[in-house]
Amino acid sequence: MARVSLKSPTARRKLEHRTSAYSEPVSKGVALLYRTGAKGGSWYTRTPVSGDKRLAASDDGIAADGLGVLSYDQAMKRLREVWGGEQSPNRKSEDRASEI
Repeated sequence: MARVSLKSPTARRKLEHRTSAYSEPVSKGVALLYRTGAKGGSWYTRTPVSGDKRLAASDDGIAADGLGVLSYDQAMKRLREVWGGEQSPNRKSEDRASEI
């Protein structure tokens, strides 16, 4: 399967509408997901601890606000925050950062 770009609204508009999410792996078992929709897409996280969870709408049709509508970079940052929070508190933050 060809790798697709999720980085820009223009690239995401070219994606075929489908029921399964487009995935961008970040680490083993961790990915940023993008699901297409009739009025734009949504960002999701996939982690081993919490599975798939919705983050926010994507900035396909409206400007990102950093809260309810996220750009690719904002969604990736939020994923890293979620994933870092799911890690064992006994692990050093440097160890978690190197995995992401």
